[in-house]
Amino acid sequence: MVLFAFLLVAAGSVLAQSPVALPMDGKTLRLQDAALVRVDDGTLRSAADVLAADGFRPIGEFETPPEGRVWLRIPLQAAASDGGSWVLEVKRRYFRVLELYVPTPGGGHERYSNGLADYRPTEILAWHLIYPLELAPGQRAELLIRAETLQGSLGPLDVSVQSETGYLADRSTAMWAFGLYFGAMFALVFYNLVLYLNLRTPGHRMYVLAMTAVLLFMGMDAGLLQPLLPAWLRERELLGIV
Repeated sequence: MVLFAFLLVAAGSVLAQSPVALPMDGKTLRLQDAALVRVDDGTLRSAADVLAADGFRPIGEFETPPEGRVWLRIPLQAAASDGGSWVLEVKRRYFRVLELYVPTPGGGHERYSNGLADYRPTEILAWHLIYPLELAPGQRAELLIRAETLQGSLGPLDVSVQSETGYLADRSTAMWAFGLYFGAMFALVFYNLVLYLNLRTPGHRMYVLAMTAVLLFMGMDAGLLQPLLPAWLRERELLGIV
């Protein structure tokens, strides 16, 4: 029985380390379920250090999500017949640390960081941080993530991948929905502003102020207004929305 249990654990570890086949049909795949995890003790300072290090365990072996600052290794595999472009999406949370080392077709890694000390920005769309991913046909590579959430637990970390064409289609749909919503809200603000200018009633004035604040909040929450901020302020924006 002990030998059988050991074989099951070993088999589970092998399966956890098998690469994630990147989707080409518009599907969205969760990636953190295939991650190997190790606590960040400060000794790993580059992608090469992480790839050469041992002590990583499949995330499925943890009864509860790991606490504190951690490194994640997520093996990826492009289709043998064709490479392509994908999009990595990290759901916006409050992160103390969030660094991604995204693999490149040449075998290296492109580093992104949302830390205030070494800020390397990426695209923000709605409630996700967006990172481009390109791999050569049949290329196997590892996505490396260094993360620490404000809550301390790795549980809030949500990483997914989809094809670039699927992402662009989803973004177009999202922009239409946001456009209709914000257009209706802006029309109400403008209508009540006209009423206030003509009637001078406190109620219309408060409505305009309140709805303008709501529009600004929703615009920031949806990631639509960040490009309008000056660089020094954009770099100091809180790193996510709970």
